[in-house]
Amino acid sequence: MKFTIEQIKAEHRKVKSGADFPAYIQAIKKLGVSNYTVYVTDGNTQYFDTDNETGQTGKKYDHLTISENLDLERFKTRLKLHHRMAGPIILLSAMTVRKQE
Repeated sequence: MKFTIEQIKAEHRKVKSGADFPAYIQAIKKLGVSNYTVYVTDGNTQYFDTDNETGQTGKKYDHLTISENLDLERFKTRLKLHHRMAGPIILLSAMTVRKQE
């Protein structure tokens, strides 16, 4: 693997606001991160390199039950509000957020 979770955490500690996020993404890309998956149910993040090798942060909180029902319009409204408050954010093109099975 081309990076360590500690290297990623060190870059993440530099993020103080949404304005810092693009530099964070560029920094972890330079470390060799090609994409990552965040598991909403427990906060674990799995990072992938170009060889599809992975490193994980481990769970950050107790398991959350995620509703099977989604109010898509409410979600879009809340997401837009979040982006206005956090500032513009550039994400890795292959980033995914999915429910952990």
